[in-house]
Amino acid sequence: RAGYERGKDMRAYPYDWRCAVTKLEERDGYFSAVMDDLEAFSIARGGEPVSLVAHSLGCRVVHYFLHWVANAPAGRGRAWLDKHVHSFVPVAGSFLGTAVGIDQFLQVGDAMGLVPLVCSADDAVKCLRSFGCFPAVFGCGRLLQLQASAAYCYVRREGALKVHVVSATGLASGTPTVRLTLPQHFHNTSATLLRHFHDTSMTLPLQAEDDKVDYTFVFCWDDSPTSLSGKSLRVHLAGSTREVALDESPAGLWGTIEPNQWSGVRELTVGAHSIVLQLCFLPQQAELPRSVDFRRRGQGSAFLGGEADGGTGDNKRSRLRAELGDVQGVEWTPRLQATTHGTGSTPRAAEFEPRGVDEMMVLDGLQHDYEAWQATFADDPIFRQFAMAAPPVRRVLNCYGYNIKTPIGAVYRRRAVAYERLKPQSAFERDTECALDHPGYSVRGGQVFETPELTPQADATKLIEDPETPASELSYGARASGDRTVPYWSLKWPITWRAAGVDVDEAPIARGDHRGILAMEELHCAIFAHVSDRPVKYVEVLLLGARVRKGISHVSPALLRLVQGLALGSYNEDVFVQLEWRGAIFRSELVLAKKCDGTPSLPWKQARFLVGINEADLAQSAQLALSVRRPFEVFVANGDPLLNTHPVMISAQELIDGANGEQTTVSLGRAELLVRLTARDVDANGRAIMPAASVGSNATAATLSPAAPKAGDVIIPAVPET
Repeated sequence: RAGYERGKDMRAYPYDWRCAVTKLEERDGYFSAVMDDLEAFSIARGGEPVSLVAHSLGCRVVHYFLHWVANAPAGRGRAWLDKHVHSFVPVAGSFLGTAVGIDQFLQVGDAMGLVPLVCSADDAVKCLRSFGCFPAVFGCGRLLQLQASAAYCYVRREGALKVHVVSATGLASGTPTVRLTLPQHFHNTSATLLRHFHDTSMTLPLQAEDDKVDYTFVFCWDDSPTSLSGKSLRVHLAGSTREVALDESPAGLWGTIEPNQWSGVRELTVGAHSIVLQLCFLPQQAELPRSVDFRRRGQGSAFLGGEADGGTGDNKRSRLRAELGDVQGVEWTPRLQATTHGTGSTPRAAEFEPRGVDEMMVLDGLQHDYEAWQATFADDPIFRQFAMAAPPVRRVLNCYGYNIKTPIGAVYRRRAVAYERLKPQSAFERDTECALDHPGYSVRGGQVFETPELTPQADATKLIEDPETPASELSYGARASGDRTVPYWSLKWPITWRAAGVDVDEAPIARGDHRGILAMEELHCAIFAHVSDRPVKYVEVLLLGARVRKGISHVSPALLRLVQGLALGSYNEDVFVQLEWRGAIFRSELVLAKKCDGTPSLPWKQARFLVGINEADLAQSAQLALSVRRPFEVFVANGDPLLNTHPVMISAQELIDGANGEQTTVSLGRAELLVRLTARDVDANGRAIMPAASVGSNATAATLSPAAPKAGDVIIPAVPET
């Protein structure tokens, strides 16, 4: 609607979002191709620079691309960017990562909507974890430092026992079942895992007469999570049962079971049959044992795990408490719900530990995924150095929504599950039994949320001067939340690029949803104002009403249908108003002609148009064409002038001169329009300055800056610059 044409002055650059941003060039030559096309695009437009607009993960792609052009051997340097790139316009960008990215990677769930349409629940884990894009949206420690959060993940202190069923006899007799029970406190309501290995729905083709099983059962418990003392394993096989102690008692078969290691294979006789088992005990340990901790040694860095990517410390905690007191000034921590009970009726207590995403990978045994993350991102010199740095461009317009409930973390517990060896499952699930006491956050289903207008956030004042300001020197006076997907400061982070000399403007949109923001007039207005020449004046054209006098359309209906059917298509009594400005067409919605009686009360929802007028429009005597039209068929997209009417041309200067805020009548022959033209000043960012309220049947104020236009307003920008 703003007069842009695909391919001519607007182009799109799709990318494979599953691929790690650091590998798009290596695999697809993506950045080289974009760089070449942008240069050709700019040259084709007479050398005008382009604005790069991106959404969500695309913001990280553009951010990396800009640093790649400036610093990679195949890039063309900062001078090329200065010549060909006018600005970077991120929309809902996650510049400090998200908790959603971590949560989807760890517990998968519906695999971002891929289950069941794209893949099965069984394949979801392998499918989702094959996407190299995830680490680019893992939340980093800096985001946690800017609010009252210490970690993205909390894990209930639990012990776990893995039981690998290698083989069993007796599966061909009767109803072949293998059932293992850990008769202790156990968070499944049945406390039992049951599998029928002859079930034909399994992926592995197990036959009833086949003794090979190759299944792993996982049990977990939160009482005495560091020990197997007093615990036993009950085995049900082909109608017989046997219980075996898991400690070093005489009834035990395994003797000492070393933590975090698979035991030797043992054959257990159960009635007339036997079963071969192997055990691995995973005790709860605050410090990850060196024997299983495959993480890289050293301090790490932002987005890459390690101590340097931490979100809290004594100095931050002291600062929060000193500023916000003993209630608001503490970091949120989970607790068990007071109504939760364990086996029987005895209330159960539980403790939770904060964990980083790299620690969660260790606990889940995801060594391959961790090594791929580090090789792809930590070993990439551009990402490692510039992940949070200001982009090498002169201008940025950061557009984002805020004050919607947004995930900032999750509370997990181990899953009690049985799985085939070649079909691993997530080791963790959200802990639905947890609760929070912090007034600035909420929890539901184990997911922790920033709360609109309540979550303590760092003020931007010092961060604009120095993005690396330590938490101990920040103020936490802001109260806000993110856009349902990306937390508040991950969206707002570009404001800190001002410290690097970038001209950063913000367009925050209250209640702007992460995806829904793309359809919001407030966003369109902000982008148009940014990429257009700065107007000298806006003129608000407000349609108040219309009069359509009786004419040929009110003679015999049969004759009218015949004439219009021959000349214009089917008969339709609806009309609409069309504005044409610099070759672009803008329209109101349809209104019945018989309602156009001259009273200023038409029920138009789309009746206000803001026309941006710049120096070129005045110099060239640009004209606004007003006409009343009837649509072809039922579509308002096309139409002919209403019979016996003609368009009226109003020059740019006449628009400004006549914009006195008073109602006026514009005659178009058989039709008349009641309009009000009002001049609107322009702010420093090229946006119209609107009053808090304006007069008119539909016009609660559309403030472009600092507030926002209402749905239905049409913003006609000045001549596009980019």
